[in-house]
Order: sequence, then C-alpha cells, then structure tokens
Amino acid sequence: MKEFLKNRNVVLFLTGTFFMMLNLSMAYIVIPVYLVATGLSVAQVGMSTALYSIVAIILRVFLGPVADNKGRKFSMLASTIAFVISTLFIWLAPNFTWHLFARAIQAISLALYMSTGSSVISDLSNEKNLATLMGVYRALLGLGFLVGPIFSLSMIRISYDAMFIANIFISIIAFILLLQMQETCKYHGGKSKNTLLIDYKGLLRDRRLRKYYYLTILLAIGYGTVMANSANYLYQLSDTWSPSVFLFLLSGSGMLSSMVGGRLIDKFSIKKIIAPAVTLAIIGMLGMAFISWFGNIALIVVAILFGLGNNSSVMCAVSGVDSFTSKNLKATSFSIQESSIDGGNAIGNFIFGWVALVVGYANAFIVLGCIMGIGCFLILFDRKKPTKLI
Repeated sequence: MKEFLKNRNVVLFLTGTFFMMLNLSMAYIVIPVYLVATGLSVAQVGMSTALYSIVAIILRVFLGPVADNKGRKFSMLASTIAFVISTLFIWLAPNFTWHLFARAIQAISLALYMSTGSSVISDLSNEKNLATLMGVYRALLGLGFLVGPIFSLSMIRISYDAMFIANIFISIIAFILLLQMQETCKYHGGKSKNTLLIDYKGLLRDRRLRKYYYLTILLAIGYGTVMANSANYLYQLSDTWSPSVFLFLLSGSGMLSSMVGGRLIDKFSIKKIIAPAVTLAIIGMLGMAFISWFGNIALIVVAILFGLGNNSSVMCAVSGVDSFTSKNLKATSFSIQESSIDGGNAIGNFIFGWVALVVGYANAFIVLGCIMGIGCFLILFDRKKPTKLI
C-alpha cells in the first residue's frame, strides 16, 4: 500500500478522481434542488434526473470502450471537459429544453469516467493487491459522493452562481491533475464498430462474468432503493433520528467495508468473502422494515450492516469482473458493470414504488429484500457454473 501511494500517477489519479466525484455527486443530488428553486415543476425535475441516468446508461455502451481504444488519460480528460461544458450550459440555460441538452452532455462525463477509473486501478495493481487497491479507490468514490453535496449546498448559501463557479473551478483542478498523469494503458488502439460488437458479445457470453454482472444488478436493486427511499420512510417515523444520520452511518460503514473487504478478498479469496458479505447485505435490507418497530437502535444496526454487507459484496463483484476480463477489455467490461449498477437502481426503485403503494414502505423493503436474497443465493449456489468462484 505504501509503495502504491508513493506512485506519482496514483496520487494524481486519486486526487483528480476525488474532485470529479465532488462534481458528479452534485449532478445527482444538488441539481434537482436548483431546478426547484428556479420554479420548475416536480415532473420536470424528474424528467431531468431520468434523462441524465438513461442517457448515461445508453452512452456507456459506446463510451465505455473509449478508455480501451484511446487510453485512460484521454477518456478522463474528455470527461472533465464534458462536465465543465455541461455545468456552464445548465447555469446559463435560457429554458428547460436547453437544460435537458446540458444534462445529456453531463451524462457523457459520467459514462466516460466511472468505468475508466476502475480500469486505471487494474492497470496500476497486480493480482495480489488488486482488491485492496480497488477498495481504496471505491472508498474514495464514496467519500466524494458524501462530501460533494455538502460542499455544493454550502455554496448555495452564498448563491447558486457561487455553486456553479465553484464546481467549474473544481473540474478545472481535476483536469490539471489528470493532465499530468502518464498513460497507464499500454495496449490501447483503435477498433472498428464491428470489433466493439464482437467484444461485447464475448464478454456477455462468458458465464463467469455474467454471474458477477447479475450479482451487481441485484445489489444495486437493494442499495438504490434504500438510498432513494430511506429519507421518505424515516420522515414518516416520528420516533427516529433524521435520515441524514442514517445516510451518514450507511456511507461511513460502506467506505470502511470497501477498504476492509478489499483487503480480505486479497487475503482469503472472493469465494470465502462473498457469501457472508451478501448475507449481511440481505439482512440489512430486510432490517429496514424493523426500524418502524425498534426505532433508533434498529436504525443504527441496519445502516451499519447494510453498508458493510453491500459494499463488501460489490468489492467481490468488481474483483471478479477484473479477474475474468482480458487486459485489453478492462474498461469495456467495467462499463457493463457500471451500467448494471444504474440499471439495478432503476429496476429497484420501479418495483419498490409499486409495491409500497400496495403494502406500505416497511413491507416493501421486505419484498425487495426477499427478491434480492433469492436472486443472490441462486447465483452463489449455481452448480452449473463452469468454474468455481475464485
């Protein structure tokens, strides 16, 4: 770890990534606040957020492989430039149509950066420390998403203009840091569209990789549902603490488990870590229902268990994808996994919304937890897989 952090490339990448996460988290959480303040309707806010997510998922199919074809540095720099342009357009948009156009550009930044970051860590690490270093990287992502909204909201207290200026300035800092990096991918080269199609087919036909993609979707169904609906659920419970306490505990335990989980995977293997990690995540998901019965004690236990279990499970899935992907397709494979996360978030919230209308919030968490649990354990105990989980 010490040698890894002494690497100039690593320091530049991690610092630049942290600044990028400050901005990308703003795109998810703070932009809706800005839209409401400018007088847009709830429907328009929902349309903006949905367009951002959908466009990112679609474009990732085409932009994810850019890091394999043009190099990691090119992809990350293009992402920062896209974010600066989109932020300027959102700030100066004369109407909602222009805002949607700007959100589509912002989605380009998201689609480019996330899969590229994981592939950079893969380039800079080896089999013995991959999960540990990936855990540090993903903990940094969590820290950025935790600090980003706090920073942006503090800027809003000055003015929305100050917020946009600050985020543009942060993007420029990220660009300068990443510009000084040396290219970590030594095997990139141009590919035709037909080659990209063949690459995707090859990855999706690999049964070992598909299992980790499916597992990622199921974990995202749970995590996305909790993140999106926990605030409304907890606000209904008069005897519990603020949702911010729950989200802080969830994020904090998640960051810790990313680092600890990664280290344990390198030490003991995915096979020995994945089942206990998934079990904790499922218990945490089901436990959401019990907050309404046991109050703050359950809130603390559930937030910590779910954070530890979910993030450790994600670390297993990320390490598994890396293990079964060839060097020249790392970013392409990670782009599929990132799209699996976004898709799982959307699926989970869609199902949860309809179930909650019928049986209420608490019981809806139980239904989603059962779906998540059954799916995960069917994957883990599938005896037809050609090779065992490593």
